[in-house]
Amino acid sequence: MIKLTVSNEDYLKAIYELDCGNGVRIVDIADKLNVAKSSTYVAVSLLQEKELVERDGERRVVLTTKGKSEAELIVNRFSIIKTFLSKIFKIDEKSADAEACDLEHVVSVETSQAMIEILNFVNVHCRYCQKENCPISSPTF
Repeated sequence: MIKLTVSNEDYLKAIYELDCGNGVRIVDIADKLNVAKSSTYVAVSLLQEKELVERDGERRVVLTTKGKSEAELIVNRFSIIKTFLSKIFKIDEKSADAEACDLEHVVSVETSQAMIEILNFVNVHCRYCQKENCPISSPTF
């Protein structure tokens, strides 16, 4: 795995989410991240140096195989964290989304895996537990 900054990860995630198979325009990336086009151009140039994106003949930004793999890891980590926050901690959707955006940059692979294991345990337990006051399906802290 390559060492990426928070900004690198945000740009990769944005490109991944915007790309419908024909690349992404700089202006669309800038709009999604609410940043200037000039900042986006610089960020894309840095991602090109790391061989995570390429520019096609129409100057659209396209993820390389390596870039797509990194972006998928980021998106998956975000999804795990958001699900964990909303299902385990009962945090509302909007807050879970915002917090997952921050946490996706610092949560390790090991922690993500532990979150998955906890989510799987709770899902299996709750499917079979019929107790009204189950401490796992309705924890009281």
